[in-house]
Amino acid sequence: MPDGKTTESSIPTGTHCSNYRAELEAIMEALTILGRITPSIPQAKAVILSDSRSALEKLEVLRGAERQQLAKGLKNAVQNTQSLVLQWIPAHCGIEGNERADSLAKEGSQLEQIERDLMYSEVKTIIKNSMKNKWKESHPEFNRQDGVHQLDRRGQTTIFRLRTGHNRLRHHMSRVGETNLCSCGEAAETAEHVLQNCQTYDALRQSIWNEAVDMTTRLCGPPRGLERTAAFIAKAGIAV
Repeated sequence: MPDGKTTESSIPTGTHCSNYRAELEAIMEALTILGRITPSIPQAKAVILSDSRSALEKLEVLRGAERQQLAKGLKNAVQNTQSLVLQWIPAHCGIEGNERADSLAKEGSQLEQIERDLMYSEVKTIIKNSMKNKWKESHPEFNRQDGVHQLDRRGQTTIFRLRTGHNRLRHHMSRVGETNLCSCGEAAETAEHVLQNCQTYDALRQSIWNEAVDMTTRLCGPPRGLERTAAFIAKAGIAV
């Protein structure tokens, strides 16, 4: 502020909160503070700094309640402000104010968290993590040195979906009315059928493995074996 004074705030963002949502909440809190202090500052000029480029970019495409909340915050902040700028800054570069903001964020995480409505992306992440944890609990022998963590994100997704059975193969999609029969017409399209038995992919299977491999090795083996499984699915053009 012009007189050199500072004001700080730590807020709870909820039990389940993505990094993007936390950054958005911080920007909203900054707008609230501006709306409160700028009436006493003639011709106030303000800059809100954030190290989250994604949060700043998504402000332009907010919808529903979030858009209304942003509009209200902006209205309160700008009615007594000559200019207001939202600007990105790099993280973890020793910028004093940004380092202090990180500390305040950690303090906010220690406060009693409020219950609030979740965004679709947050619900999706919660479900995904829950499925991973359930799989780990039922397969403790693979938890410590699971090679899947050495794959890229696409490979990890492929392996996890094949392991859990929650995928777009016809056996699973038959629950919503589709046929479970593989396009080869020989059996249900399961992970085991596609990886082990489907004649449609015999040549590709032979080129990738060149030897008999069981399902445990294909889905729970060392990183190199998992990479081959993910490559097989990708080259076969199978959507999982």
